[in-house]
Amino acid sequence: MYHCDFPGCDYETELRSQIVDHHIIPRSKGGSDKDSNLFRCCPSHHSHIFIPGMEHGIHSKYSEYSIVIDNMLLSTGGYVLEYHYVNTDETLYSSITSRQFITSKK
Repeated sequence: MYHCDFPGCDYETELRSQIVDHHIIPRSKGGSDKDSNLFRCCPSHHSHIFIPGMEHGIHSKYSEYSIVIDNMLLSTGGYVLEYHYVNTDETLYSSITSRQFITSKK
């Protein structure tokens, strides 16, 4: 079963083709295909990810619902996702542990 890694999303599918591996650092900017640079998400969340500085493609489109993934860090319990919505200055952190999330605000 494949799950969306975005906090609070309950999307799951048995089809690998229905989940997207999003690169935190885009391959066009030197990003790798290592797990530490990949974030699995559903098609809906993937379409809302905005990468500042991208000139073309799905992640160059800005809207009030856009999400910017700032970083994904390795921790002792898995990964920590650092992100924010473009309409706020608030940075959010989520622990990714066995595809379960605990969301906290800084």
